[in-house]
Amino acid sequence: QKGELQEKKKQLEDLFEKTVALITKNQTLLTQAKEMQGRIKTLNTCPTCLQEVTGEHKQRICELEAEKIRPAENLLFELHKKRSEIWQQREQLLARIEEIIRKENLATRLSIELQRLAEKQELIAQRKEELQGCVQENNHLMAELDLLEKSVSEEQLGRVLEEKQKQVQQLAKREYLLHSEQEEQRVFDEGTTRLIAMLKTC
Repeated sequence: QKGELQEKKKQLEDLFEKTVALITKNQTLLTQAKEMQGRIKTLNTCPTCLQEVTGEHKQRICELEAEKIRPAENLLFELHKKRSEIWQQREQLLARIEEIIRKENLATRLSIELQRLAEKQELIAQRKEELQGCVQENNHLMAELDLLEKSVSEEQLGRVLEEKQKQVQQLAKREYLLHSEQEEQRVFDEGTTRLIAMLKTC
């Protein structure tokens, strides 16, 4: 549709230029005819034969020029009217083309935002799986600690506890980072959702 409108706009612009050229041509002819009328009215002697120009002869020539002037004036009026109509149609087409371009840009921006949102949602799903794995691993370590407390000596228990506590701390740190990333993602998603809503209302 945009291509058809742009082609029509080009046609209107060509027509506008031709109309302006016709206006200029007819305006020139009209001006020359009026100048001729003015010279005839003040002419007393024929420049060719040097004879006196009678009032009757002047009148006849002025009438002939008037017959040229009237249709030229009418044509000029119609050409000015046509020029205004063409320009108005061109402006309307431009507005329609700009609206189509605006909607195309909006659709592109929405597509990009939706793609980014889909990628972030996929990343969230992966992080949730990682977080669940951390929780399960943490539960497994806690169960191991309970068993160790019941089955090993105090000295061995101290070493094992120290090692397991390090693992638990590492897991806790991973869980914290995952939770933080999820919170950042939640804020990002809310902002993206608001942006998309704003774009749709444009």
